[in-house]
Amino acid sequence: HSRNKRKSVYKFYATNVTDFAFASSKKYLWDARSVQCPGSEERVFIHAVYSKKAVKFHTVPDIAAKSICMFADEIIGVPFPFNNLVAFHGTDGMEFPMMINDGDYSDLKGTVDVTTHEIGHMYIPFLVGTNEKKYAWMDEGLITFLPREIERILVGDAFPYNDDMAIFRAFSGDEQEVALMVPSNQLRGITYQVHAYYRSSVAFYYLRDSLGESVFHQALKEFIERWKGKHPTPYDLFFTFNDVTGMDLNWFWDAWFFKSGWVDLAIENIDIQDKTYHIIIENGGGLPVPVDLNFIYSDGETESVKIDADNWKKGNKKFIYRKTTSGKIKQVYIDEKHLPDKNPENNYFLLKY
Repeated sequence: HSRNKRKSVYKFYATNVTDFAFASSKKYLWDARSVQCPGSEERVFIHAVYSKKAVKFHTVPDIAAKSICMFADEIIGVPFPFNNLVAFHGTDGMEFPMMINDGDYSDLKGTVDVTTHEIGHMYIPFLVGTNEKKYAWMDEGLITFLPREIERILVGDAFPYNDDMAIFRAFSGDEQEVALMVPSNQLRGITYQVHAYYRSSVAFYYLRDSLGESVFHQALKEFIERWKGKHPTPYDLFFTFNDVTGMDLNWFWDAWFFKSGWVDLAIENIDIQDKTYHIIIENGGGLPVPVDLNFIYSDGETESVKIDADNWKKGNKKFIYRKTTSGKIKQVYIDEKHLPDKNPENNYFLLKY
């Protein structure tokens, strides 16, 4: 900063920054703090500038500090890409390298949601240079999905994926909902929104569910490490996950990213042979998802079993789950509580003897 009688000149310097943005106000308040995450030698400086009329923006520096460390330590496992972060009180949410332009929300969930989402973009697309114009889901989908675990901690939301699931459920299978590999620059309106944010975030949720958290995050970390400073395509993401996991996940990529299926699980029928119940489960929508199967016995006892999504990896529309028991099962149902099922009415089967 240099000053003479007529003007002030501020000079800013940063390395490995793809673009920049600035904002100014002579009325805004300014809060600042810093954080040094465990295991890091670098300190990140955090600034929040906001209107004195803002309701929750004063909480942003602390939310940002906790989010940065959770991203670096647990969610992604890669150090935060920048030494500075400025949260500017604007409207809605928009990301720039080292700056997030966010609206002010009246509740904690909304504040955490927008803050963590825009901070997540410091990794994708600003560390890993994905092409949002062509494949918006590569950054918007991942950065809608990944910060939900931060919401679980900071907001206390037991299942923070509910809104994503509900929006995908509402629009999946409709004409306006298309496959993720359709280029984003060909899409508009709600089709773009569901494509970029919701179908993709739900897909990543079920990918992690199938792989397990440890394997998923190992593959995600390796993808970011391999492709930071580069410009990966969706195929680079797919190939990296296949390589790191040592699995052929093409059945998952094909169904969730190249096709436009939906979720509609059903119990088609149950056949009893001796003490074995042959439960025919149907997937009418084609998307591979896990099946949370629940049993209610005639004596009131209950039991549940989770069937992994890879039971659909051969493209089969049906499979038979066999349950052997000395008890008498009265009802079998698929729990749709955490499932974007288009038609939950066919998830229940009452046995008659």
